[in-house]
Amino acid sequence: MFDLIFRKTTAFLRASLAVVLSSKLVLACTIIKGSTIIEDNKFEVQNYFGLSLAILAIVSILYFLRQKQGLTAVIFSSLIVLLQPGWHYQSGGDCGTTAVDFASWLFFGASVPCLIYQIASWIFQSRKSKLKLL
Repeated sequence: MFDLIFRKTTAFLRASLAVVLSSKLVLACTIIKGSTIIEDNKFEVQNYFGLSLAILAIVSILYFLRQKQGLTAVIFSSLIVLLQPGWHYQSGGDCGTTAVDFASWLFFGASVPCLIYQIASWIFQSRKSKLKLL
């Protein structure tokens, strides 16, 4: 019984070795020739990084339009930009999908709410000032 298992296992290992040695180059993250998941994920992470920078700029402009109110949103947006994986992108063992997930979570879960908070505060502040004038 043991002899049969040993022969089957060595035959499988020889066949696997033949396949590996006969192939030119096999990468786990290759989709089609000339394009890789790693490059696509890097591009997506850089897009989220650029969008977070744009939101930081908008939140900062709104901070000054609101007569320097809403500093918390500016600080929080700055921290989000510093945490973005666009600064230190490494694909790792998962071809960069974790970096994309983290970047999208930071963008949609933190940057966009900062922008919404700043805009909503600006609208409510302008309404309060209009009501005081009446």
